[in-house]
Amino acid sequence: MLSLPTKPRLTLSGVIGGPGEPMAIINGSLLGPGDAIEGATLLDVTGDSARLRWRDEDVVLRLAR
Repeated sequence: MLSLPTKPRLTLSGVIGGPGEPMAIINGSLLGPGDAIEGATLLDVTGDSARLRWRDEDVVLRLAR
């Protein structure tokens, strides 16, 4: 039986903005657009969210309130 890959468990714990490129803290790692984590690539970062691409699917992570 073929096992399909499961979507990684990703948690956004912070967003860093400023004059440079925005950064996201995901699973404790500081990432910028184009960086990869657990098979997902960070596409962009906004004020309270990060958008990643995993396989052919966009995944949006939001900061907990």
